[in-house]
Amino acid sequence: MDPLYVGIDVGSRNNVAYLMRPDGSKYGSFSLQNNRGGAKLLTEKIVSAMGAMGLRDVVIGMESTSVYGDSLVYALREDGRLGQFRRKLHANADLEELASFVSEAGRGRFADPEATAKAIQAAAKGSYRLPKTVNDSVNQAMSVSIAAMRALESQIKTLDKAIEQQFEIIPNTLTSIPGIGKVYSAGIIAEIGDINRFQSQASVAKYAGLVWTQHQSGEFEAQHTQLIKSGNRFLRYYLLEAANSVRRCDSEFRRYYDLKFKEVNQFQHKRALALTARKLIRLVFRLLKDNRLYIPPEG
Repeated sequence: MDPLYVGIDVGSRNNVAYLMRPDGSKYGSFSLQNNRGGAKLLTEKIVSAMGAMGLRDVVIGMESTSVYGDSLVYALREDGRLGQFRRKLHANADLEELASFVSEAGRGRFADPEATAKAIQAAAKGSYRLPKTVNDSVNQAMSVSIAAMRALESQIKTLDKAIEQQFEIIPNTLTSIPGIGKVYSAGIIAEIGDINRFQSQASVAKYAGLVWTQHQSGEFEAQHTQLIKSGNRFLRYYLLEAANSVRRCDSEFRRYYDLKFKEVNQFQHKRALALTARKLIRLVFRLLKDNRLYIPPEG
């Protein structure tokens, strides 16, 4: 569905409407009176925009403004000219509806949708309205940012597909590790190159920069040390990202990550992830060296 988005800022005397294309760019904005004539003019503008862009879906949203927006809602719902399109009208949403929307749109990422909905309502009620000139600038900047993000997402998908196609002709066993797909596997193999040029897994770790500096004086050895600053930063990136994925999918790596996470009180995730990546190097080295598949440990 590629809808026209219509946002309406409802006021006691005048309403301000903003029309946005499916790609997030601005189509137009205008002010109209909050009366029957203004509602008819709004419908005409919407129908005209839908026809110009060849769209069949429209999503209309307005803020909760009690009686000021009720008549407009009724007019938009009953206007026959909008009936030819598939329309969704969001107005005066109560807490239950907003919580449902947060839960659905957030795809389960919000632990307490109702609390999030309450926070959104409180923020909306306590917010200042921006002046029109500032509001237009903010909307334009946001539409440009959204368009840029969508373009980057499209490019990433294209590159991922190209990597997968090229990777089909390269023998590899790393994708047998749960959590490592073709992109991570391709990145690791591309940066390592010929595994036979490394004498041991420790050599691979040093090449990736996943070894630690030593701070020792006599019998004292510091507990908090830093990774060396040298090494292949691209290989280090792929190994850290892969380790973060593997620890979610493999029970052995999950237990190891949790153990290292609980050992310290500072920088828990960063330290545990680096150590998990170091553990992953040992596995990667052995699989590539022996050209065999990964067999998860039982239990």
